[in-house]
Amino acid sequence: AETATINGKLYIGGNSIYDAQYSITTVKGSVIDSGANAEFKTTCSGTCNDIIFDEGSFYYHLRNGGVLPKAVYHRLSTVEVGGVTTTAPTHISGQTYGNFTWNCPNQSTGIVMASAMDTLMNNFTIQNTGTYAIRFGGTNNEIRVMGNFVQNAGTYQVITSNRLRVFGNAYFNNGVVDFTSNSGVHVYKNFSQGSGHLFTRSSSSVYVQFQF
Repeated sequence: AETATINGKLYIGGNSIYDAQYSITTVKGSVIDSGANAEFKTTCSGTCNDIIFDEGSFYYHLRNGGVLPKAVYHRLSTVEVGGVTTTAPTHISGQTYGNFTWNCPNQSTGIVMASAMDTLMNNFTIQNTGTYAIRFGGTNNEIRVMGNFVQNAGTYQVITSNRLRVFGNAYFNNGVVDFTSNSGVHVYKNFSQGSGHLFTRSSSSVYVQFQF
């Protein structure tokens, strides 16, 4: 197969499409997807390693909607979603990421990442959700964070029968975590909550579980 390596920064704007099918593209630098209809992707079906995000690499999703790349992500690679206003990006159900950051200060509605996001091999950061909420997966979804969970602002909604399972430390510095029915947070190491952070529940009948 043909190979390509991105050592610096690859900007994808406008209607540009980078399709790695029939080749192997290794990202060692950064990919910045900022076009209204731009995509960095592979159209292969099934299991494939057409796109590899290496240690220390970044994928910046600076657009509304779109698709997060189907790829092999190193534990120390980072996906940052930063351009969402009204429409969540889609992604492969069960895709494993390294670091994952949600940073959308211009978010103007509640956003649902509908497909399950099961395992993050390193850190999960909620940096900003505007004045609305972000939630991940449908009911009965568990997100396993192998590193740390950090919330610095915004609202993270843990919906019905969902679990956030943090195997590292959990830093609830600022913002809101809102629980719906039978949802919970499990933290296996240290837990801290800043003075500006709130835990809320949607009604008095909601059962919330914290486990340390």
